[in-house]
Amino acid sequence: MKPLQALLFHGHWKPVKTLRRRLDRHKNPGLEIVLITKGEFWWQVEGRREKVKPETIFYTLPWQEHGGVGEVQPNAELFYICLALAEACDKPRRTFEFHPAFGFAPSEEREISSALVSSSTHALRATPDADWLMRAAFHTLEEASRLGQRPRAQSLLKLLVIELARCASEQHPNAIQHDPADEAERRVRKFVEMLHGRYQEPWTLESMSQASRLRRTHFAQLLKRHTGDSPVTFLNRLRVERACEMLAGTSKSITEIAFETGFNSSQYFATVFRQFVQADPRSLRKRL
Repeated sequence: MKPLQALLFHGHWKPVKTLRRRLDRHKNPGLEIVLITKGEFWWQVEGRREKVKPETIFYTLPWQEHGGVGEVQPNAELFYICLALAEACDKPRRTFEFHPAFGFAPSEEREISSALVSSSTHALRATPDADWLMRAAFHTLEEASRLGQRPRAQSLLKLLVIELARCASEQHPNAIQHDPADEAERRVRKFVEMLHGRYQEPWTLESMSQASRLRRTHFAQLLKRHTGDSPVTFLNRLRVERACEMLAGTSKSITEIAFETGFNSSQYFATVFRQFVQADPRSLRKRL
């Protein structure tokens, strides 16, 4: 079955145990829409940094170069969809036309495209409608071969574009930049910052949640939303990242590195290390 005419590509980043993903600077041939559900990081559009966090919907236009800030990206979960326009747009425009399959009237295209082009930010707080439409469109696209799903997917994508334009035109430019008012989230963010310098300590889920003054379940839920990882996985990620630096930059033995990064045995260190790096410490040291 032929793919939807208005769809260029779509995909899903799931949280993974490998150390980090790359997001090099690039351009897309159409309008890309991304829903971030887990993880917090910085992206850039045309050299301008924008903070991206859970419940953010992020979009870019075909002439805009964008990518991650830094060589690698933190762990995250996100859904992305790229939609075709009526023609190639290599240079900035005030307005543009969508693929005819959407069936927008000329006046609708001008209103929608103008809202997207004129917005001063690409990271918008995802409204409940935007969140639902993005997820529903993605899952419908995954089942597009089933009877009746293709027209539904096309309709959902059209509604998603309309809701994205509404978000861009109605939200304050700095709506996604401020820290959340929720005290529990603030505590988790503060703990994550602290953990980067104290990863070698013998943390447990109980001690981490106590340090944040939260119940274990609530703490685990918020930390996974913030980082894309469970508390133990995030802790081990920090430890393995530091171990990689030590393997490359010091002559310390693997056992010494294991204990200095917070592991209680070299065997457990090797097991966890392979989960994140897909190689054992000795092999990685030789490569480095």
